[in-house]
Amino acid sequence: MKNPCSHCRPSISRNPLGLIPLMICLFFFTWGSDASALVIVRHFIGGSPPTTSIGEGNLIEIFHAAADQWERAILDDHTVIVNFGWAPIGGGTHTLIHQGGIPNRETEGTILFNNDTNPHHFQWWLDPTPDHHEEFQTYQESFQNLGGGRINVGRVFSEPVGEFASGNYHDLLSIALHEIGHALGKSLANKSWGQETTEGMIEVTAPQPYPGTVIPLARNHAGVTTHFHPTKIHGRPIMSSAQSRTRQALSELDIVANAQLSRFTNITLNPLHSHRISHQAAPVDFLPANTTVRTDNEKRNEVAFQ
Repeated sequence: MKNPCSHCRPSISRNPLGLIPLMICLFFFTWGSDASALVIVRHFIGGSPPTTSIGEGNLIEIFHAAADQWERAILDDHTVIVNFGWAPIGGGTHTLIHQGGIPNRETEGTILFNNDTNPHHFQWWLDPTPDHHEEFQTYQESFQNLGGGRINVGRVFSEPVGEFASGNYHDLLSIALHEIGHALGKSLANKSWGQETTEGMIEVTAPQPYPGTVIPLARNHAGVTTHFHPTKIHGRPIMSSAQSRTRQALSELDIVANAQLSRFTNITLNPLHSHRISHQAAPVDFLPANTTVRTDNEKRNEVAFQ
């Protein structure tokens, strides 16, 4: 749902009879709509677009497309205000501002995207049609059993054509989906996060889909992070790692993890709006999560496939 600007208001005729059609329309709109739904209130706080970006899109429309995808995934009655804009911060960041309620959820946060010109920082591809994926030739889904059955762990568009096919650019839509994922539960400052991840993992319980699924989390020098483990989970879900010249959509794992953290119970596991690709690759199934494989090139790391 896109929020109208504060200075734009519909005009209404002063003729009382002219109000009747409008009142009828409002009656049917209210009666026919589901009042229970996630609402992400989007507040653009400005900043200058980076001069190094490619593509004819813009942050506002891309952020709307990302928020819309999350709104299609989560249908519980909850409103969160998300301030977003540009800043020289290297990549994408999320900051929790307010939280509360029963169950506890974030109610306001700020998301910023990098606008500096440092070649070692994230530089963006701004898709002018972020609701569609016609720039990509291939789409592939990946699945993994993390203890609760075969769950989708990745929906990835690849092999782009045009200017995005060359250069070390990241899809801004994918990063916006990732940062909104933090605002919906995966935040170190979120009280629900601390309660659910004391063992360094998210354990999915009923009534969520795939109960028994155990989602291992990444770690750094400070401890557990708000990202999925980069080697024990495959398929590149949104809340894992990003890669240039590809697009990630919300996976079932992304949606179920936030549903567990924030106690959402009315979810849609495939909120993709549309597909416009020339080739859909066969699904990839990894070995079970408790299977350990050590590769020649990664002697240090034990990689758990499904």
